[in-house]
Amino acid sequence: MRRGRILPVLDLGPGVSGARSPSTRFFLVVERQISDAIEKCAIPVQGACELVSGMMYPPTDDLDFVMGRLDLSGEQIDVVDLEKAIAASAAFEDNGVQAEQVLS
Repeated sequence: MRRGRILPVLDLGPGVSGARSPSTRFFLVVERQISDAIEKCAIPVQGACELVSGMMYPPTDDLDFVMGRLDLSGEQIDVVDLEKAIAASAAFEDNGVQAEQVLS
């Protein structure tokens, strides 16, 4: 990553947890493919990230954006499908209240 480059920030909080993510100093930079182009973007995270590997099992929740669950020495971690989580967040944003409804 080059210093001074601007990246779009994707807040997955609304679609994943139902609320915006709290302010943070840390961002996970990811690459996603949109049509034929690769785009880098940043996702706010709480604290440091760690690259891990482990056995992935089927998801235990009925959330569309969870691909599976990693078992890391007894700790269960959900694996998120980034594109589906982005779509869930976009759908959450689209369900906002129209200004006319609030003011009337």
